[in-house]
Amino acid sequence: FDQLSLLKAQVNRRLFDKLLSATNRLIESDLISEGDDRYLDYWNESLKSALTQKIRELDFEGYTVVFNQWVSLMLVSNKITGRGYSILAQNVIRMTLEVMLRFQLVDEGYANQYQICQIEMAMARNVSQLMEMSLSYIHEFFKHAISCRKERSRKPVEQAVVYINEHFVEAISLEQVSGLVGFNPSYFSVLFKKEMGQNFLEYVTSVRIQYAQNALSDASKSISTIAMDSGYNDMKHFSKQFKKITGLTPAKYRKLYY
Repeated sequence: FDQLSLLKAQVNRRLFDKLLSATNRLIESDLISEGDDRYLDYWNESLKSALTQKIRELDFEGYTVVFNQWVSLMLVSNKITGRGYSILAQNVIRMTLEVMLRFQLVDEGYANQYQICQIEMAMARNVSQLMEMSLSYIHEFFKHAISCRKERSRKPVEQAVVYINEHFVEAISLEQVSGLVGFNPSYFSVLFKKEMGQNFLEYVTSVRIQYAQNALSDASKSISTIAMDSGYNDMKHFSKQFKKITGLTPAKYRKLYY
């Protein structure tokens, strides 16, 4: 831990020495006042609120607009030192990660990305590059958060699919299955269709009819028995759904393929 702190201190010194202001004036570390807090004028609640909203929405395009407007405003100022720019870059990266963690957009282990970014920012040669690097890191955060969200949304759908495949012979409803995976029916219905490419009822029907298609190869089973084994108590409804999907009645399907 002490070695990491020492490395970070060395990195910061190198960073302050190398950064250029908007007027291309080199900011030397021995000219930087530790008490200089003029950069704080550019790190305000209005900015943080705007960025937070875009983070919560995982709207990187909108985030970029706010970020670039903020950087443009800073670059026309002669009030910010190299140290100030460095702190602002670290602030925006840290805040973005903190918001993502607070709203569980990323897992807790992802927090160490902040220290990695701090070290890598030592490669920045000027303020513009420093801010470009910061936005690039943040873009990676967004991509990771979006990936996490997709993974989280996929898991309940996968659980539902497993349940349907194991219980299709029973009466299955959207309300029942959405409750099992912990979502309200309306939201889960949208989620299911997005992941599976078909709505909940269409999927249940396709599983049942697929089973029936395979079962028709067993000549010892009557079509009415297969209908019941597929989750249908009504033969007319079974035949209608079977023909809708296969284009044939169960009897014609059996005669043609088996």
